[in-house]
Amino acid sequence: MKKLIPQLIPVLLASLSLNVIAATTHYVDLNSPSPTPPYLDWITAATNIQHAVDAAAAGDEIVVTNGVYQTGGRVVVFGAMTNRVLVNKAVTVRSVNGPAVTVIRGYRVPGTTNGSSAVRCVYLTNGAALYGFTLTNGATRSLGDNGGGVWCESRSAVVSNCTLTGNSASGYGGGASDGTLNNCTLNGNSASVGGGAFYGTLNNCTLNGNLASSEGGGASYCTLNNCTVTGNSASYGGGASGGTLNNCIVYYNTALVGPNHYAYSALNYCCTTPLPGGGAGNFTAEPQLASLSHLNANSPCLGAGSATYAKGVDIDGEAWAGPPSIGCDEPHPGALTGALSVALQSTYTNVATGFEVNFTAEIGGRVSGSRWEFGDGTIVSNRPYASHSWVAAGGYPVVLRAYNENHPAGVTATTMVHVVEQPVHYVALGGVVTMSPYASWTTAATNIQDAVDAATLPGALVLVSNGVYQTGGRVAYGTMTNRVSVNKPVTVRSVNGPAVTVIRGYQVPGTTNGDSAVRCVYLTNEAVLYGFTLTNGATRSLGDNTRERSGGGVWCESASVVISNCVLSGNSASYYGGGASHATLNNCVLSGNSASYYGGGASYATLNNCTLTGNSASEQGGGAASSTLNKCMLIGNSASKEGGGAAGGTLNNCALTGNSASNLGGGVFYGALDNCTLGGNSAFNGGGGASHGTLNNCILTGNSASYGGGASQATLNNCIVYYNTAPVGPNHDYSTLNYCCTTPLLAGTGNFTNTPLFVDSATGNFRLQTSSPCINAGNNTYANNTTDSDGNPRVIGGTVDIGAYEFQSPSSVLSYAWAQQNGLPTDGSADFTDADGDGMNNYGEWRSDTNPTNSLSSLRMVNATNSPNGKTVTWQSVATRNYWLERATSLALASPFQTIATNIVGVAGVKSFTDTSATNAGPYFYRVGVQ
Repeated sequence: MKKLIPQLIPVLLASLSLNVIAATTHYVDLNSPSPTPPYLDWITAATNIQHAVDAAAAGDEIVVTNGVYQTGGRVVVFGAMTNRVLVNKAVTVRSVNGPAVTVIRGYRVPGTTNGSSAVRCVYLTNGAALYGFTLTNGATRSLGDNGGGVWCESRSAVVSNCTLTGNSASGYGGGASDGTLNNCTLNGNSASVGGGAFYGTLNNCTLNGNLASSEGGGASYCTLNNCTVTGNSASYGGGASGGTLNNCIVYYNTALVGPNHYAYSALNYCCTTPLPGGGAGNFTAEPQLASLSHLNANSPCLGAGSATYAKGVDIDGEAWAGPPSIGCDEPHPGALTGALSVALQSTYTNVATGFEVNFTAEIGGRVSGSRWEFGDGTIVSNRPYASHSWVAAGGYPVVLRAYNENHPAGVTATTMVHVVEQPVHYVALGGVVTMSPYASWTTAATNIQDAVDAATLPGALVLVSNGVYQTGGRVAYGTMTNRVSVNKPVTVRSVNGPAVTVIRGYQVPGTTNGDSAVRCVYLTNEAVLYGFTLTNGATRSLGDNTRERSGGGVWCESASVVISNCVLSGNSASYYGGGASHATLNNCVLSGNSASYYGGGASYATLNNCTLTGNSASEQGGGAASSTLNKCMLIGNSASKEGGGAAGGTLNNCALTGNSASNLGGGVFYGALDNCTLGGNSAFNGGGGASHGTLNNCILTGNSASYGGGASQATLNNCIVYYNTAPVGPNHDYSTLNYCCTTPLLAGTGNFTNTPLFVDSATGNFRLQTSSPCINAGNNTYANNTTDSDGNPRVIGGTVDIGAYEFQSPSSVLSYAWAQQNGLPTDGSADFTDADGDGMNNYGEWRSDTNPTNSLSSLRMVNATNSPNGKTVTWQSVATRNYWLERATSLALASPFQTIATNIVGVAGVKSFTDTSATNAGPYFYRVGVQ
C-alpha cells in the first residue's frame, strides 16, 4: 500500500483536470448595435439581461453595462407572477458601474400598485448572484405574492451592493423575500409583512423608509448583521419583527406597537430603544448617526459590536475594526473623503406657532458629521431625523449641513419654513350667524366638522364651546361613519372641559355595533383632541377589523395623535379598542367601554396618567390590550378570557385593583410590568394577579385564583408576592422567581420568606417599614426604571429594594433580609465588621453569598498550578454567583490588573479557570471578584 499511494495521486489529479470547464462571460448593453447569441463580447452584447441569462450555463457570468432595463418579462417556474429578469440558473449577474447607473425596473399597476399585470424586478434561483443594480418599481400580483424587488429561492441566492427602492409586495417582503443580501440599501419599499425584507439574511445593509401594513416595517423574520434600520414604519415592529438582529442600529422607527422591535425578535449588541428583554451588549443611547448610514466619531456605536457577527466589509467596502462598530458603517479616519450630496425633506413648510415639523436628512457620500440649524438659534447634531417647532411667527431657514475631511466647512441644503400665529376656528352649538372660516364667536360654526373642514394650516386650533355634539357624520375609511373626522393635523380643544363638552356617537339598538353605528371621532396623524367627553360611540360589525371595527370612542392613525384630558365612556367596538384604538392618551378617564375581542378600554395605545375603570372585553384585556401604560390606575375591569386589567403590552408604575378574568390573569395576562402594584384581582383559573409575562419590582398581594393566587406561569424579579390566596399555590404556581419576598420558598436566586412589613397594607400603603427585609434585597439588573412608583430615586442603598417602592433612608448597605437571616443588625453598625475573622467583612460576605459566621466560608483563592495549556487558578465558590478574573504581570504598575474573563458561572465548593494565554514563565498575579 505504501507504494500505491504516491502512484494514485497523479492519476486522480489528471482525472479531475479533465472535468474542469471554464466559465463563460456574456455581455449586456442596452444600446448594443448587433446583439448575437451567445453574447460573448461587447460588439455582440444582448440588449436585455434575460437573453444573456437564457444563453448562459450554470457558473457563467453576465456583465451588464449602464442603462434602465425595463422591458420584457418572464413568468417564474410556478404560478403566474411575471419577472423582469428571471435568473433560473446558478449564474452571476454583475453590473459594470454599479447601482447608480444600472437599473432593473419592474411595473406597478396604476391605482392599485399590485395586481395581475404587475412585474417583479428579479427572480433568483438557488446559487444565483446579483451584484451592483438598482431594483425599483417592482410589484407583485394582489393574491399575496412575495418579493416585489427580488424573490429568492433560498438564502443561497445572493444579492450584493444593490439598491432596492420603491418596490411593493401584496404579501411579504416589499424589497426582498428570502436570499442573502450584502451591503445593500433598502428604501421606500412596502408590503403587508416585511416592508424592506422578509425571511432573508442581511449583512451590512441600510434599511430606511420602508413600510409594512402589518408587521416588520424594515424587516420581518430575517437575520440582520451590522445593519442600520431607521425611519421604517408598521403597525407592529416598525424596525423589525421576529428574527435575529446582531450589531444593528434599530432606531427612529415608528409603529403602533413596538416602534423599533416587536415580539419574537432577538437582539444582541444593538443600539435600540426600549432595551429588549434579553440579549447581550444592547444599549439605548442615541446612535449619533451623521447620515442614514454613517456614524459620527462620537457615536456610542463605535467599537460596541461583537466580532462574532461581523461579515465581509462595511457599507463602504472597508474592513471592520476589532471589535467592530454597530451598524453598517465602520469609520476610518483619513478615509472620510470625497464628494457629499445633501438634501432634506420636511413634512410641512407652512405651519402655526407651536406645531412640530419633522425633517429627514438625505446625505450621500462618506460623511463624518452633520447638523440641523433651525433659524431660531436651535442646533441639533448627528440626527438624520429631527423635529422642531417655533414659538414666534416668521420665516425660518432650516439648514442641513454635512461634513467630511474634504469639506470641513460643510455642504448644505436649505428649506424655508413659514410660521404664522395660530389661527382659531370657533364652534358654538347655538350659533346664529355662521360664516367660514369661523374666525370669531360671532361667526362660529355650529358643528365641529365644519370648523375642521375650514382649517387649512397645520397646527390650527378648532375651539369648541359647551354642548352635546351628536349630529352629522363623515366617513374616513370604508363605510365607517365618524361623528367628527379630523383628517388634518390640527388641534380640537374645548373651552370648558369634558364635563360640559360632549361628542356623542350612535349605537345600534339591540346590537350596539352595526352598519349604522357612528364612532365619536377619527384623528389623523399629528392631530390633537383636548377636553371632551366621547360617549355612545360604536363601530361596524363587519368590514376592516382595524379601521372599521375598532376604536368605538376614537380611532387614530398612529401614536403621533394626542388625546388629553378627555373622558371616554360607554363606547363599544366589535373587534378591539372599545374606548380608543391607537394614539397617545394623557390624563384621560376610560370607563364602561367594551370590545368584542381585545382591549375594552384601549388597544394599541400609549396611556399616561390615565384611569381605566369598569371596561370589559369578551376575549382579552378588559382595561387595555397591547398598549403601553405609564402611571395608570386599572380598577374593576374584566375579561371573559384573559387579562382582566390588561393583556400584553408594557405597564410602568401602574396600580391594578379589583380586576377579574374568567380564565387567566385577573390583573394582567402576558406583558412586561415594572414598579406596579397588583391587589385584589381575581381569576377563575390561574394567576389572580398575573399570568405569564415578566414582572420586575412589583407587588402582588390580596389576589386570588384557583391556582397561583399571586402569579401563575410568570417570571418575577425583585417582587413581593405575599398574602395572596388559592387552593393550589396561594402566592405562585409554575412561575420563576428571583430576588422575591414570598412564601413558600421557591427555587431561584435571592428569594426569601420573611414577612415584607408594609407600612399599612389594610389601607393600601405598600411602602416599606424601616425594618423591612425587602430593603437592599433585590438585584440591580432587574431595575429597569430610575425611579420607583412614587417617582423617588430607585436605588438608594447601593442595591435596589424589592417591591414597587424604594425606601429612601436605609441605615445599612446590606440586604436587610440577608442581615436578618444571619443575625446581623440593619443599623449599619455591622456592615464592615468581620465577626468570623476570615478577612472578609460582612458587606463582602453578602456580595459573595458566603456565611458571615463561618470563618471557613469566604471568597478566597485556593491555589494556582502550571500546565502546558496555561495557568489554572482555583478559588472558593458558590453556585449563586458569577465571577470575573483579572491578571497582572507586575504589581508595580499604577493599574496592573487586566480582565481576562467575565461571567464565570460559579459552582458549590471550588471553581477553576485555565488562563490559556499565560504560557510563559510569568510571573502572573491573579485576583477574582463577584460580578
